[in-house]
Amino acid sequence: MKKSKNARFTEVYNQYHRLVMKIIVNRLGNSYVAEEVVQQVFTSYYTKMDHIGDSIIKPWLIITAKNATVDYLRKINSRIDLYTIDYIQDFSIVAENNVEKVVENMVNSQLTLRILGDVKAMNEDWYNIIVLVCMEGMSQEKAAEQLGFSYSVLRAKLYRARKYIRKKYGDEYSKN
Repeated sequence: MKKSKNARFTEVYNQYHRLVMKIIVNRLGNSYVAEEVVQQVFTSYYTKMDHIGDSIIKPWLIITAKNATVDYLRKINSRIDLYTIDYIQDFSIVAENNVEKVVENMVNSQLTLRILGDVKAMNEDWYNIIVLVCMEGMSQEKAAEQLGFSYSVLRAKLYRARKYIRKKYGDEYSKN
């Protein structure tokens, strides 16, 4: 029997809330403000969940969390100055008031979701490694431990995954 929309949402929320919160807190440095942005991310997910495949829920949430954080920083920029150098890299794209850069980031996000979906279909281990190491920023050593691989096996799999991505998407990625 198919789960109701609310039951599916609750399951995804319970599974990924801590991850989304961690990403946003790391970027904002304030858990109270981060909770507001987390709510925005999950509200967005709820409205779009029928169009997001199960295989890309996690990367979609990660990308949306990062984008929502940038949006929040852009919104508050008119009220306060940013003193922390950590924010400057993410914020500079929007602060330049450069529409091409904003569109480029959106296209790159869509390409990232396509790549991740393809990698997951090709090799589940590659997908898990890419998500942990490249998207969540986990160290290779810790990812190897979490996934049950030796460090050298993880590095070899990561190398093969990156080689596959470069071969299949290299031209498309370099255009963006």
